[in-house]
Amino acid sequence: MSFRRRTGRADRKAVPASAKQPKSLDSRPRLPATLEGRLVRLRPASRADYTLLFAWRSDGRWPSPFAARPDRTAPSGHPSQRAMSFEEWQMTELKFVLQSGLFLIVDGPANVGTIGFVQMNRLSDSDGWAYYREFFPGDLVRSWQALEATGLFLDYLFHRYPIRKLYAEFLAFQETPLRKLQFAGFEEEMRLKDDTWYGDSYVDYVFLGLFREEWLQRRGEYLGQIAVEDAMQHQERAPQEVSPPPLQV
Repeated sequence: MSFRRRTGRADRKAVPASAKQPKSLDSRPRLPATLEGRLVRLRPASRADYTLLFAWRSDGRWPSPFAARPDRTAPSGHPSQRAMSFEEWQMTELKFVLQSGLFLIVDGPANVGTIGFVQMNRLSDSDGWAYYREFFPGDLVRSWQALEATGLFLDYLFHRYPIRKLYAEFLAFQETPLRKLQFAGFEEEMRLKDDTWYGDSYVDYVFLGLFREEWLQRRGEYLGQIAVEDAMQHQERAPQEVSPPPLQV
């Protein structure tokens, strides 16, 4: 049980008027309504998404938000070690995810629907770094829609948050998402050999990093390739529609 010391009015220090002013938009960005791209739309999660998110979590495809690495030392009753009901999941893991950073659902074309999510958490205002996570099930991780979603989100984070560097974490066998982020400019910074028990053996744990300046140098080529692919798809469907709308970030 924790206790708070009751502070009397005489104990309170006067707060300068300047400190009461709201922070600038750069240091306190508002939650975006949507981020529109050529192929995808990124939006905040709604209750209508919870069933799909819970299904991803239940079949093991959505990594636990409590820890990047499985915690085998946690007791059997810990949420990360047992099956959870939908109601319990909403009050624990989902609540934690939605309140711990910026979490956006990724919608593909109308005939595809929701394809995954992107997330920023563990933001350090003083040091200027945060962690990036994404989830696209199955082969969707290698799709042009997933590539664009990553680019849109990275661009938004580096332009609207006081972030100078992003980190990402993966198990070494997750080669496709690893290569995908390396294509976006992330570089391997540390590898913990035989760190995590997965299946029937230990696997390496990989840390990636991306500086803001490196993304700004890379973004033109990264997003440009998506624009070319989108134009080619438009041309195949309707030759007269080869000029897609610009990215809106």
